[in-house]
Amino acid sequence: PWLDKIPAIGGYVDAASSPAVTASWPVILIRMAAFFGKTRAEVFVFMWVRWSLPRFRFDQLMLLAWRALIPMSLALVMGTALVLYFFGASGRAHMRIGGKMALVLLAMNIAIVIGSAILSLVLPKPPDTNRKMKIANSRYHHTPLPAGVSIS
Repeated sequence: PWLDKIPAIGGYVDAASSPAVTASWPVILIRMAAFFGKTRAEVFVFMWVRWSLPRFRFDQLMLLAWRALIPMSLALVMGTALVLYFFGASGRAHMRIGGKMALVLLAMNIAIVIGSAILSLVLPKPPDTNRKMKIANSRYHHTPLPAGVSIS
């Protein structure tokens, strides 16, 4: 915000005509710093989560995707489409999000996260995939040793 007030090379930039046009070096440097700062923060969070949490097995990752991530992403896409349909200004070539729409989008995101948390409590638990299975005539089938025999 307020980057349109910084003087450009040939005068002030008319941000209302096109927010992507930048003729001011300070604005360019501020936008570059913001972009690289956000990128560094995102990489930091990815590395932090990767180093902090244990690894998922493939079946756990697929279960997480199908039961949580894909339904939540579809709900977010549908919710964003509904918010833009009902609260968006029509006829703008490059629409900016105003304060009212930003609050509505934030409320929609919070509602979807809370709804997903409540729904996860209601859904039945998945079957346990990390169980030992007894297989007949397997060399890994555990048979107890006779009394008095020990492995040393």
